[in-house]
Amino acid sequence: ILFVDDEVMVADSVSTMLKALGYDVWVTSSSTDALNMFQANPDAFDLVITDQAMPDMSGVELAAELLAVTVITIAE
Repeated sequence: ILFVDDEVMVADSVSTMLKALGYDVWVTSSSTDALNMFQANPDAFDLVITDQAMPDMSGVELAAELLAVTVITIAE
């Protein structure tokens, strides 16, 4: 799971909870960092959970960028 929230306390709390439930979680408070992580290895993530309102890139914009990476990866 890739979890993205610009509020560090929220990101850390949710990450801790998901890890306690047995999930492998990568967490970041930056939408740009999340995109870079995903681009580096899109197959590493089965699920992305993102905040909607974030600086630099909204959750919708991030989701669109992630989908574009996925489409390119599938096409290759």
